[in-house]
Amino acid sequence: MKENRKSTRALIAAVIGAIVATVLTGTGLTLAYLTDSDSEDNIMTVGETVIEIDEDFDPPPTPPAPGEAVTKVVRIRNTGNLPCTVRARLLFEDYVLKNAVEPFETGSSWLYQPDGFYYYLTPLMPGEETEPLISEIRFRTEYGSGERVKEEDLAKIDSGLIVYSEALEYPGYKGGDIGEDDILENWRGY
Repeated sequence: MKENRKSTRALIAAVIGAIVATVLTGTGLTLAYLTDSDSEDNIMTVGETVIEIDEDFDPPPTPPAPGEAVTKVVRIRNTGNLPCTVRARLLFEDYVLKNAVEPFETGSSWLYQPDGFYYYLTPLMPGEETEPLISEIRFRTEYGSGERVKEEDLAKIDSGLIVYSEALEYPGYKGGDIGEDDILENWRGY
């Protein structure tokens, strides 16, 4: 009987050892499965819509005379990395100067709208620039009241005209012609 107890104890010890080994192995595998990890760096770049106003303007050494014109070429360049549409406003700091200037003659690729903006009719790809918005500022000989334009009013020309511009991304544009309505639709809501 002693021998029978010994073999029963050995059998129980072997069974317990097998159970413990199975539990430890299963726990280790489960833990390894649940805690396994890996990482991957995802590099994303963000597009930019950036424009720059390019003005060719040298203020005249003396104020222009009434009826004369001063060269001022205004273009807008897309310096971002996305295609965009562009619009611009020409504003005067001084009411008198505004009345001393003839209405602007813009390039044929620009369309004036009642909101006060000139819209460029072709989206700009990165690095492209518009045709000139204006090429000169022409002065009147008379104000609207019939009074002759004063030369001292024309002396303000070097700081009196403000060019304000905005750009809006034009998604999906790959180049080519699009319609005026498409350009204006891109700006609707702004």
